[in-house]
Amino acid sequence: MEKLAFKVKDFCEAHSFSRAKFYELVRDGQGPRLMRVGATVFISTEDAAEWRRRMTTDPGKASTSIARPVGARK
Repeated sequence: MEKLAFKVKDFCEAHSFSRAKFYELVRDGQGPRLMRVGATVFISTEDAAEWRRRMTTDPGKASTSIARPVGARK
């Protein structure tokens, strides 16, 4: 059976970042949409895909700060 939603732990593992980073993104308004069932928080597979699209940088619109080498000055 296909998985239709992630628990926060599974979402973080699938996207290779920590739960702390996840909650930082949510706090800053950059996280995926959340759904709650009782005390458990889930992210639907559709919302995970929408979040990935939103977080993907369009190469034609990339900020120069993203492309700047580490340690380079503005």
